[in-house]
Amino acid sequence: MGEEEPKKKRVVVESLGWLTESTIMPKKHRAIAGVGASSIMELKAQLYQSQEDSKKSKDLAGPDIEFHRAKKKITAHDAFSAKNSGVDTRAHKDKLELKAVKDGSASYAALEKKAALYDKLAKPMGLGQAGATWDNDEHKRFVREVHQEANQAREKASELKVRRQEQATARREKLKQAYIRKQLEKLKAAASNKEET
Repeated sequence: MGEEEPKKKRVVVESLGWLTESTIMPKKHRAIAGVGASSIMELKAQLYQSQEDSKKSKDLAGPDIEFHRAKKKITAHDAFSAKNSGVDTRAHKDKLELKAVKDGSASYAALEKKAALYDKLAKPMGLGQAGATWDNDEHKRFVREVHQEANQAREKASELKVRRQEQATARREKLKQAYIRKQLEKLKAAASNKEET
């Protein structure tokens, strides 16, 4: 029969002394127990006096005086901008190690160390140094094998180094040729533009 209108909810907002939204109108101020109008007038008078004093001091001070604030603005701490101590040195060390690995000098240095160790092994041992007796022929065979391995590793490392140098030279030559071609094209274009004008 009849359509019933839905009940409207009534929202009660208590004034806290400031507006939280622009659409809310301020309510009538409630009196605070123990605080009279005279104390509020005293506070307003004190505020007015301090504002006037600050205006006068700024006017008298002149443009060359700086005013210091009590505190700086508190900014959010950015965890990504702060670096731990030693990060830059570690990054530099890692970069050098990576360069050494790409360059082949790290493996070459390791091979040199290994060769020095093998050279120590190759020297004849004095009595009581090894703790065990070795057959002289077996010792010589072992030393020869170690020397062969070390020499092969040195040759391989030097071949790699030479090959890399050749590749770098070829790459530089290609870049040089491309640069010369580009310059030649520019000169031809400039010459043809001069002839046209």
